[in-house]
Order: sequence, then C-alpha cells, then structure tokens
Amino acid sequence: MIRRLGSVLCLVMGATAWAAPASAADPLNDIPFAVASEGGLFWEARNDGRQGAHGDWALLEGHLGPRLLHLKLRIEPPWNGLPADAGPAVLFGGLSLYGDAGGDVAAGGRVRSLAAVTLAPCQGPGCRSEVEIDLPLDDLPAAIKRLEKNASLIWVSAELTLVRTFAGGTWLQVLPFMPEDAPIDARAGRLGAVAPAKGTLFPFGLFPAAQATRVPPDPELFPQGFDYAAAVEIRRSAAGDGSLPLATTPALLRISIAPACNGSYVLTLHDERGDRVFDRPLDQITSIDEEIQLPLGVPWWFTLHDGGGIDFDQGRQGSGVRVGPIGTTEQPIAVDAAFDCSGPHGVVRVDGAVVGPTQAPATPPTTAAPAAPAAPALSPAAAMPAQERGADRSSGQPVVAVLALLVGLVLLVTLGRRSDDRS
Repeated sequence: MIRRLGSVLCLVMGATAWAAPASAADPLNDIPFAVASEGGLFWEARNDGRQGAHGDWALLEGHLGPRLLHLKLRIEPPWNGLPADAGPAVLFGGLSLYGDAGGDVAAGGRVRSLAAVTLAPCQGPGCRSEVEIDLPLDDLPAAIKRLEKNASLIWVSAELTLVRTFAGGTWLQVLPFMPEDAPIDARAGRLGAVAPAKGTLFPFGLFPAAQATRVPPDPELFPQGFDYAAAVEIRRSAAGDGSLPLATTPALLRISIAPACNGSYVLTLHDERGDRVFDRPLDQITSIDEEIQLPLGVPWWFTLHDGGGIDFDQGRQGSGVRVGPIGTTEQPIAVDAAFDCSGPHGVVRVDGAVVGPTQAPATPPTTAAPAAPAAPALSPAAAMPAQERGADRSSGQPVVAVLALLVGLVLLVTLGRRSDDRS
C-alpha cells in the first residue's frame, strides 16, 4: 500500500467552520485542537506493510499549562508476526498548524516543539500502554504569527510517531499516528478544553535498524534533518533492554534482473505480515550478490513491485509479482532468483529447488501464532498458501457428494429387488 502515505493525508478545507475567535483573556484557550491531522510527526521513508489488523491510539485527556500541553494517551500497536522480543519504545511528539489561505488553498506550518518519552517493552496480542507526554508551547505564538502572514489559523494539531525496538535494538517498527478516516476526524476540542479522540496505527512491518533512513530537513522542526534511529538508540540504551536477538541463518542472495528495471521498481524480501529483511530499489540494476541474516520461524516471500509497496495487489492498481514461500532452518541457504520487470514475473530457487511462483495469502492472518520453521525444500502442498490448500480440499466436496448419491441409488435398487423377491 504504503510508502509515502503522509502526503496523501491532505487536510480538508471543509473544516474552516471549525475555527473560532481567540479569547481576549487567553489567546490559546479557544484555539481548536486536533491530534494526528497530518498523520504523524515523521515517517520512515521506506516504511512498508500489508493490509491487516490495525493498531489503535486514544487521547484520554489533556491539559493546557503555561508552557506545556500535557497529553495522556493509550496505545495498542498492531501485532507483528516476526518472533522478535520487544524492547523499549519511544514516542515522539510535536505540534503543527493548519490554516486557510483563501480560495480553497490550505496553509500549514510546524511549531518548534519536539518531545520524546520512553515506553516499557510491550509485545504480542493484547499489548497496551498508557503514556503521558508534554509538548512545549514556547514557539506556538510565534508560529501562529508566521502562519497568519498569509493565512487564517484553523487548528493546532499534536503530531505523534511511535518507534518500537526489537531484538536488542537491531529491529525497528515506525508507527505514525493517523486519524480514523479523514483529518477532520482528528479534532479534539480546544487547547483550553481538550476532548477525547482516537485514531489508528497502520500495521507497518518491522525492519533492520541499519536500514532506517534519516528524516529529511524541515526548516522549522528539523533544520538539519533528524536521525530518529540514533535518538531511539540513546533512549533504549539508557532504559536498559533485556530483549534477545533474533535467531537467524545465513542466506546468500544471488539475484539477476533482465532486462533491467526502469524507474521506481523495488525488490523486497518480507514475511507474511510485511516485516522486511531486504529492500532494494532496482533502477538500472541487473544483479545483486549479497549475504544476509534471514530470521527463522516464519516463511519469506520476494515481492517485486512498482515502488508503491508490497501490497500492490490490495487496494490499489499496482503492478508486481510475489514469489515464495522461502522456508528456513538453522542451516545456511542459497537463494537464486531471476526477475523481469516487463511482466512482471520471477523465479526463485532455494538450494536448487524451485519455489513458487505461489502467492502469499491475499491478506495476512490477524490472530494466528507465528509459524514454526519450515524446511527449505518444499513440497507442492507445503508451498501453497493456507487459503489455496483450503480451496483445494473443498474442491473435492462435490465429488464426495456425487459418490454418496450413487451409493444411495444402488442401495435403493438392491432393496427394491429384495422386496420383489419376497413378494
């Protein structure tokens, strides 16, 4: 689905009626307030995931102080399928502005307000955390003046992004706070009278911390950009982290792309829920020869997609091909793959045995426990997704019904003949 969804969460202009004049006694009290109207404080540029059960967030209460906006939140992150121990998480928060520049033109800006708070580890279905965060207000009056040079203020929004750590800080998950539907749904009363609000956390997958990308420069909030992974690591180390490293096996990837892909095509190696271990743009690349550490405990799929995300076949008109699954044991494996973007299509061999081209399930499971390790050499039945195996079994039911009908007819004929003999 989702690589740059933040740009899609544009703010609706119909909310102009929501604005109200500021109080003469306290200019901030009556300013309309929202949470997550921009869809997060920052994003991981290469964030990806699969459609599935979302996580949730809720604003429980808030209070406006002289220099801080105090918020109390409840967070229920989406469950990940990778069998990785959770470590501490970090919630980042800040403030943004939304205004009307006239003529159906929106205006926005950032407040120089950045806060972070560390959360205790939380893992698995039922994971829930309550957290309190204080957002600095020192720059808010000046930020409003900057906006009002060219527009009228409509609301102030708290923007939040949760970064979770796993496996001793070697894996991350970046979860921007989003409204339930449209940005107007993010409204939460006024700064002086904060009202409860709620929203969603898209199930973005886990990825190696070494693959984290720096947040691009923002003239108001991040003038030099922001290395969020480094900031998270400082807090994780200070908090103490007892999470265990992931069990992995060496996997040698030997990949050929012919003809070479043009433009935005990307090759991603991911599990059923969208956790990714390998992610590579393919513009003019014809071969990849690389050894990675492939986590055990889940099957893996290669997805060649058009740059819009690994769920190219769910909810958008994208192009791509998904080949797998690739099973793992504790033994090293060699993965040979050949892809063609013109189709697109691909063939994958694991230790010489062809895998696929079978599709991963259309949508990942929502409650199933992590899968047990699978052997690299897969039988046709084992290589088939559960949905397809179920369909295969059900396809035999009409045959069974016909056989039962025939047996019934034979019995009726036989009994009829015996009745005639008695008479």
